[in-house]
Amino acid sequence: MDSTLKQLGRISELREDWDSYGARIITKSRIPQVYSLIQSVMDDRAPAPTLIPTPDGSIQVEWHSYEVELEVLLTSDADLEVVFEDLRGEVPAFEGVLRYDVAPLVEYVRLLAVRAQGGEDG
Repeated sequence: MDSTLKQLGRISELREDWDSYGARIITKSRIPQVYSLIQSVMDDRAPAPTLIPTPDGSIQVEWHSYEVELEVLLTSDADLEVVFEDLRGEVPAFEGVLRYDVAPLVEYVRLLAVRAQGGEDG
């Protein structure tokens, strides 16, 4: 979680127009929401996510490793836009909105963790 905290710290310091194209300041409530989300879904064996500020004031959480593509965008206090693809085709792809239920995300991150440890479990 250290790298995640560092990324969140850098993102929280961004100012209005941080991208030179009129990007909004990151919504302050997003920082603890992202941290809480990551704590909820993270597996100690999984690689840390990359956190990407978005021009509309949110934060996208991404994992792109071990033939797993997972992107999660917090669009509101309750909604998560999720895009998941297993490049091995072992787990069905998903693209949609999750509300309150992060169980699918836990499974996607678990898949990353298993593959990071060299397992073939899908």
